[in-house]
Amino acid sequence: MGYGFATAIGAQVAASDRKVLSINGDGGFMYTMPELASAVLHNIPIVALVFCDKSFGNVEAIQKRWYDGKVIATQLHNPDFVAMAESFGARGLKADNPDKLRTAINTAFQHDGPVIIEIPVTIEEMGWPWSLIIKDKVRA
Repeated sequence: MGYGFATAIGAQVAASDRKVLSINGDGGFMYTMPELASAVLHNIPIVALVFCDKSFGNVEAIQKRWYDGKVIATQLHNPDFVAMAESFGARGLKADNPDKLRTAINTAFQHDGPVIIEIPVTIEEMGWPWSLIIKDKVRA
């Protein structure tokens, strides 16, 4: 968890003739978010989607399943990702529905530098059917 954004920056540098889209949850994104400074410094045109459910959503779903609905240490207090991006000198956008997300991605791909797109969601909207994925309490 958490290496996706930094890896996507490297992929963008390696594949400079293509556009790379980094897809992240808010918790995972915050692990390597400081690399945004490197992307700005070197004008790397990475585009990052940050789905914000204000939790480590996968961890919370697993804890609820395994521990009869009990959770610990899964909630997050996030920054305003648009303002944070802009404070680094990157472009920040927000999309709260699919049409706005489509527009934001198109806008971001036209931008010459890094772009962060904040997407507010609820855990339920993330939509993974955990009951189908984690059928019992057997841990891998």
